[in-house]
Amino acid sequence: MLSFSKIGLILSLMLLPAICFASISDELQSAAEKGQVAFLLVTDMTVSDIDQARSIILGAMRQVENSIMIEMDRTDVINSSLVAKYRLSSAPLPLILVFTSNGVLVGGNPASKLNTQLLIDMIPSPKETEIREALQSGQAVLVTASRRGMESKSEVFSYCASAS
Repeated sequence: MLSFSKIGLILSLMLLPAICFASISDELQSAAEKGQVAFLLVTDMTVSDIDQARSIILGAMRQVENSIMIEMDRTDVINSSLVAKYRLSSAPLPLILVFTSNGVLVGGNPASKLNTQLLIDMIPSPKETEIREALQSGQAVLVTASRRGMESKSEVFSYCASAS
């Protein structure tokens, strides 16, 4: 007869692969739910020098509050939906992608073309993030610009509101 401790150990060993192999999509979704900027490092088994890419991301993480690094092997079958969605199958590696705090992909480049500051510069302002999210979800976006004291400001806003 199995004791409770042995049953617990067996269940733990059975659940461990599910925990270890949580998908990158889940990690990106979790980061978005936590309001974290996500730096996704895309690699595969042929990439030998990913230390430079990691150091670029770690440098950015020191300057960007509430950010996270996620590594993804594009040849892993569990990541095939992301590879297809973002067309990563033939992208040069290592590749760094930037996701905003609400989970919107805003940029990416091969690590060889990046430094820490260029990576940080890819992160949009909160208002630009809001616009990009609407665009990626297929919504129409009307952007207006104004200055203090602009007399027709309320008129412009009412025109935009009537168009939506």
